[in-house]
Amino acid sequence: MSPVFLSNLALIKKAAASVNFEIGLLTKPQADVIKTACDEVIAGKFAADFIIDPIQGGAGTSANMNMNEVIANRANELLGGKRGTYDLVHPNDQVNIQHGPVYQRHHSNG
Repeated sequence: MSPVFLSNLALIKKAAASVNFEIGLLTKPQADVIKTACDEVIAGKFAADFIIDPIQGGAGTSANMNMNEVIANRANELLGGKRGTYDLVHPNDQVNIQHGPVYQRHHSNG
């Protein structure tokens, strides 16, 4: 994937982690390691881990989930966990939280 695309998507994930901490959806340690992982992606680390065509299927869902997986794996490592285990930071439940209408429909008060 394009380094510019990856950097911009990581910036969105980083901003979301800050907001989701502020509104109580992430713990401080979770938000901090997600933001650190995003900074590492922005710096060009883990480029080999982005194996999905960014527009596969046309909607970008695959690229988004690839980013969530990379960030979650690194965040788990930063918290002392292992890649592929998502008990500390989950790619969908923490990294992708509040992204899109499906989450909002299922988790809104109205």
